[in-house]
Amino acid sequence: MTADPTPRLRLFELATGYYAANALYTAARLGLADELAAGAVEYGELARRADADPAALLRLLRLLVAAGVLDEQPSGAFSLTDIGDGLRAGAEDSLRDVVLQFATPWQQRSWNALEHSVRTGRSGFEEATGTDVFAFLAANPAEAAVFDRSMTFFASGVARQVAESYDFSGLGTVADVGGGHGALLTAILESCPDLRGILFDLPHVIDQAREKLRGRPVRDRLEPVPGDFFTSVVSGADAYVLKSVIHDWDDRSSGKILTNCREAMPPDAVLLLVEMLRPESAEPSAESRMATGSDVNMLVHTGGRERTETEYRKLLRDNGFAVSDIVAVRTRWSGLRMSSIIEARPV
Repeated sequence: MTADPTPRLRLFELATGYYAANALYTAARLGLADELAAGAVEYGELARRADADPAALLRLLRLLVAAGVLDEQPSGAFSLTDIGDGLRAGAEDSLRDVVLQFATPWQQRSWNALEHSVRTGRSGFEEATGTDVFAFLAANPAEAAVFDRSMTFFASGVARQVAESYDFSGLGTVADVGGGHGALLTAILESCPDLRGILFDLPHVIDQAREKLRGRPVRDRLEPVPGDFFTSVVSGADAYVLKSVIHDWDDRSSGKILTNCREAMPPDAVLLLVEMLRPESAEPSAESRMATGSDVNMLVHTGGRERTETEYRKLLRDNGFAVSDIVAVRTRWSGLRMSSIIEARPV
């Protein structure tokens, strides 16, 4: 039995956490989990399939064994553990694209500029690259495709739970503002056969969404509308849903988005923010680690933030809304209550 790590050893493990992150990223790039999907494979054969140096690959594989991602057999063959299975592209709730996004070199450049962000409160990504994240993604289609698939994963991982946790049945039209490719809106429409939806996002995102939604049963009840929520928001819906939008931005930019929603909303419409709530104080728990980690990730990438319930109430109050309810939602793939539906109404 392995003893619990000493405090100094635990600190060393934290300092070298990038070992595992880069090993996972490389494994995902090489497609190792998909090669192991049918069962154990000898490392030399795995190297041939992955076009890798056998001796170097063996060292990577053993690092992944130590991390709990793979098992090694006496024969020199390797197989997936339950953790490693999540790297398969075809696995249920596959995290392959999430790994490829969060451990990618351009994301790590942002974190390398964390000191700049902490000293200034501004985006480390912009300091490191000279541009903002969204301009970078627009100029790099391959990275943008991975980012979009990762965001769709997160939306899908909570979409049905949101649809089941909030009563949409009394509404006529729901607008999903910044809704990406429509994963959340699709789940909401599927839960309410009489409901209509508006998918609102940037023009190039809406073009992609039209292709992805082609042939979906809800397509005839879903209207894709291009636009920019910093300029204006589509008007006339009964509910406005914004999932993981407000956390991308500081209070000033978030206020502009909320104000534009407020101006577009009928007096009796409802605003629904689906966001992670950062605890009022941190603790060594899985949910707290996710929230605080995401909070700093927003800081270094966009200058945004995860907010506490108190901070969301103030932000909404400052921009013409009053919070009327908050519903915690458990995320399917993690089992954690990582999101909440914050219901607010115009005042």
